[in-house]
Amino acid sequence: AFDRPMPPREEPQGEAERWMAGIWRDLLGRVSVGRYDNFFEVGGDSLLSVQLIARIERETGTAVEGIAVLRETLSALAAIARPGTAAPQTAEE
Repeated sequence: AFDRPMPPREEPQGEAERWMAGIWRDLLGRVSVGRYDNFFEVGGDSLLSVQLIARIERETGTAVEGIAVLRETLSALAAIARPGTAAPQTAEE
């Protein structure tokens, strides 16, 4: 698989990471995920990633590109799309 060393698993830190971890646990059916985990490396697939993106966008109003889910860690995704930080959507958008 990957030749890079894996950092030790660390629990999610802060509200945004814990929120993102909750979504991952729901979608992946896992008891725990770490802040440096990658969605695909811990069992995610393309169909689940579409659900993840839709849920992030629904709960935050923040658009997330699919490539971010592919490349980023839980911690990085939480920083991109934190709950409650998106501007309100207008009827014209």
